[in-house]
Amino acid sequence: MRALAAAFLLVLASALPTAALADELIRFRTPDGVLGLVDHADKVPPGATILSREPKPTAAGRAAALEPAAEAEHGVSDEPAEEAPPRARRRPPRPGVPTASASPDEEAALVADWCEQATDLRLAREEAEADVEAERERYERCEMVDAYCSERDVEAAEERLDDALAEEEALADDCRRADCLPGWIREGCERLP
Repeated sequence: MRALAAAFLLVLASALPTAALADELIRFRTPDGVLGLVDHADKVPPGATILSREPKPTAAGRAAALEPAAEAEHGVSDEPAEEAPPRARRRPPRPGVPTASASPDEEAALVADWCEQATDLRLAREEAEADVEAERERYERCEMVDAYCSERDVEAAEERLDDALAEEEALADDCRRADCLPGWIREGCERLP
């Protein structure tokens, strides 16, 4: 009986480290470019490059992920209210418009400020557009060779593009409200005197 109990404990002790390792998902790429997903390091083919390791979702984790949606549905939550997005806090104050008594140098500085903000936002939008295109291409390439592709990066890039477009529109609205001339924020405004 003691021998049986000792054997059982030995088997249990040897299984513990592998059980802990089996609680993760491992993405890998074989030397010939095939992508794969396994739940244990022993199942990764020889010579494969490990791309990522993520913990497996547990039943408790899945239930916890569903709870906030249920709370939002009923309007009850113990969580503090979300803060404003960081981009809204970082947005620089918009320049004003030159007054009738402004010197030509003051007027040129205000025009340059509006133009600089418009140019920065235009460049951010163009970068976001390029990111969306690159992420879509990456996702499409992944789908050709792997059944476990995620669109999270594409969605995140699209959100950044939406934010960039919204910022450009907000600048145009601010410009209209401040009675500045539309040419101050158009592409090519850098060539204004």
